[in-house]
Amino acid sequence: GNDGAIRIQRHSFCTCGSFAMISLSIAARPSGRSTALSKSNRAFDASVMTALTIGAMLWLDVRLTLLALIPLLPLGAAVWWIGGLVHRRHEAVQERAGRIAEQVREAVAGIRTVRGYAQEAGIETRLGAEGAAFIADNRRLAAVAALFDPVIALCAGATLVLVLWLGGQAVIAGTFSLGAFVAFAAYLGMLAWPM
Repeated sequence: GNDGAIRIQRHSFCTCGSFAMISLSIAARPSGRSTALSKSNRAFDASVMTALTIGAMLWLDVRLTLLALIPLLPLGAAVWWIGGLVHRRHEAVQERAGRIAEQVREAVAGIRTVRGYAQEAGIETRLGAEGAAFIADNRRLAAVAALFDPVIALCAGATLVLVLWLGGQAVIAGTFSLGAFVAFAAYLGMLAWPM
C-alpha cells in the first residue's frame, strides 16, 4: 500500500427525534509505519541541520554564536512543555468526542426504547452537557496551542536583536566583515527551521 496515504476518521452525529446534534470531526493521520519513518527522518534532518549550522556559525564567530544561542535555550524547553500540554489536551478532546459518538450511537440504536419511555429530554440534556464540555476542552486545547507561535517569535526575536546589535557593532568596529555578518544572519535563519 501507500505508506504516505492519509486515513480520514469521521465521527458524525445525526438528528434523532427531538434532540439534534450535528458535528463532524475529521482527524487526518498517516499510517503508523510512515509516521515513525517520517518522524525519524525529520529528527535526523533537524539534528544534522542544527549541527552543521552551529558549526558554520562557530567558524565565523565563536563569541557571537554563543551569545546568539542564549535566547534559544529556553525555546527547546518551552516547545517540549507546550507540546506535552497540547498532546494531553488533544487526547482529552478525542476521548470526549468518542464518548459523544458512543452516546449518539446508543441513542440511535435504541431510538424505539428512548421514545417508548419518553427519554428524549434526558438524552438531550446529557448530549448537551457533553457537547458543552467538548467545546470547553477544544477551547483549552486552542489556548495552549496558541502559545507556540508567540514563544517561538519571542525567542527568535531576542536572538535576532542580540545578533544585529552585537554583530552590527563588530562590523562597525571592523572586527567582523559585512559578508561574514550576512552569512551569520543567514545561518541564524537556518537554525530557526528545526525549532
